[in-house]
Amino acid sequence: MQPLLNCSTEELVCLLSMCGHHEMARGLGESLLGEKSPEGWDTVMEGAAHQLMLKGLWDTSKAAKDDIPLTDELIAFVHDYADSAYMVRFVDRENGRSLLFHQLSDAYWLYHQVINDVIHIFGRIETKDTQGEVDAFFGFTSEGVVEQEFVLTPEQFDQLTEPEQVDQLRQDLAFLLNEEELLGFNEFVFGLSAHDWTLKNGSSFVITGTNEGMYMNDIFFFLPTPNGIWIVVYELENDQQQVKISKKSKKEWLELSQVFFQTSLTVS
Repeated sequence: MQPLLNCSTEELVCLLSMCGHHEMARGLGESLLGEKSPEGWDTVMEGAAHQLMLKGLWDTSKAAKDDIPLTDELIAFVHDYADSAYMVRFVDRENGRSLLFHQLSDAYWLYHQVINDVIHIFGRIETKDTQGEVDAFFGFTSEGVVEQEFVLTPEQFDQLTEPEQVDQLRQDLAFLLNEEELLGFNEFVFGLSAHDWTLKNGSSFVITGTNEGMYMNDIFFFLPTPNGIWIVVYELENDQQQVKISKKSKKEWLELSQVFFQTSLTVS
């Protein structure tokens, strides 16, 4: 991966605004920093500009000519980031981290790691290297797999977001699942509780460049265990939506994550 930039949220918002991407800057700023008064945003921009100067990213000769006071390379990077029409995102909420890939072309992406919604690490990466970066980001160490599978309705799956409802759900499922499926459900719930009732997820987004912003193209959830990775997907069965929860190998999980990058070639 070719490193491009490490910056704070405030600095990234400032860079976007300076390069003319005002709506994107405002949207990112409000989502990560909260709403502010015009004076408050002025303070944020001023502080971020000073940090960019300290990092040597400020071109004083351009500033003297009232041009955008950034290097041509940095301006090109900001435009690439803002103009990307397709994004893949992996979220590890439990550890306060996200890994995003913004498509530049069929062969290249912007690598974008976000830490605690504060620090942004950017790099340039080839499509063939995305799987390795996803693997390294999560660092799952499960060896082998004990395959298990069960199916819930969307309403039943939603109950798992509220731990106090799990016992009632387990009682209900005792009449609906067979012994092997119920064993899988109990193992899944045990793992979920060990991870503070939080699933990790991967998703893809098409960015329209209009007032509609962007829309989610696909999503799946997952949960690591010592003997495999639980994968959660919504699917249609006989025109009815269901939630399929199955434990797969690390290799199968990585292959599923790569579908997002293959799909991008058809939707971008």
